[in-house]
Amino acid sequence: MQSEGIAEVGIDPAGGVYVRPSATSFVHIYRAAMQIGWDAHRHCLTSPTPKEPAYSDWPRWTHADWLRQIVAAAKDEYGIELRALVNTHWVGMDEPLLSELKAALGAI
Repeated sequence: MQSEGIAEVGIDPAGGVYVRPSATSFVHIYRAAMQIGWDAHRHCLTSPTPKEPAYSDWPRWTHADWLRQIVAAAKDEYGIELRALVNTHWVGMDEPLLSELKAALGAI
């Protein structure tokens, strides 16, 4: 299994999580069928915006859930384990969300 550092994790203007890997372009990430996309202009993996589920008995996915999904899709489709580094840049989030996302990456 290959490992790659994460250059940046952030919340985009629409409210979804994005991950900018340090080197790899994940242009075919959609093939993992995990609702994760690749934004070639921003060079980042993207997730849908967390929203209320279609059915009341379905769980609501959080930003942390989507971050774990991004990492899982990269691992599943490319065999690359994305990891936060000491110099990973965190963008567009308050301290509670930052802590939650860092914990989510540590749990993977």
